[in-house]
Amino acid sequence: MNLNSLSFLDAGRGALILQRVMKRAVFAVFLIGLFPVFGQEPPNFDVIIKGGTVYDGTGAEPRHVDVAIRGDRIAGIGDFKTA
Repeated sequence: MNLNSLSFLDAGRGALILQRVMKRAVFAVFLIGLFPVFGQEPPNFDVIIKGGTVYDGTGAEPRHVDVAIRGDRIAGIGDFKTA
């Protein structure tokens, strides 16, 4: 058996193994990314004001965001499309 052909076969096998490992790694990262979506309950707010104009008091330009209220407090500022 020629040593050159052996190294070529080993390189091909190594590439195949690397390809399988990479596919499994990408799949694992995908699954890890899904777990928080399925494991959390949707936030519970009393009122959500959609598209409110928020002035943060720093002198910066106002932002148009959703404002979530729970009880007598602001519970969140951001994008609450699914809430």
